[in-house]
Amino acid sequence: MKALFFISLIVFSSLASADCPSISPEVERLISKHAADVRGGEYCEYRKDIKGDFGEIALYTIEGACYKDKVSPQCSCGNHFTRYMVGVVNGKPVPSIHVGGKGWFLTRDIQVNGGEIEISGLLYAPKDPMCCPSVSSVMKYKVAEGAFVEVRQ
Repeated sequence: MKALFFISLIVFSSLASADCPSISPEVERLISKHAADVRGGEYCEYRKDIKGDFGEIALYTIEGACYKDKVSPQCSCGNHFTRYMVGVVNGKPVPSIHVGGKGWFLTRDIQVNGGEIEISGLLYAPKDPMCCPSVSSVMKYKVAEGAFVEVRQ
């Protein structure tokens, strides 16, 4: 029985330690700096990355951010998660922008069409529980003056 328990533990541990999607060192630095600035931890297994002639754009998740709370240990300030987008476009870094998270917009995928960045995901309907947003949606952004700007339709 003990052997079965330890074998199960090893199998589940190996599944839980999935590799993080590969991104460029420059985008990795931007994400790491942002995580340190907000005193949170990146859940890198949920990264989404897109590369093309424009450069590279990544969606990433920060969990347990402490923001201005300098007393609590980093990454220990709750179970909230926030999704951000960052990138290097036309050779220049584009700072992080908040694009989703718990209770707002659950981002799923990213693509670039005609110069617009499209993030698909789910919004929360008025009666949706926090676990289960149900309204399909697409948010659009462009890069203007070195920043991501939402394109309103």
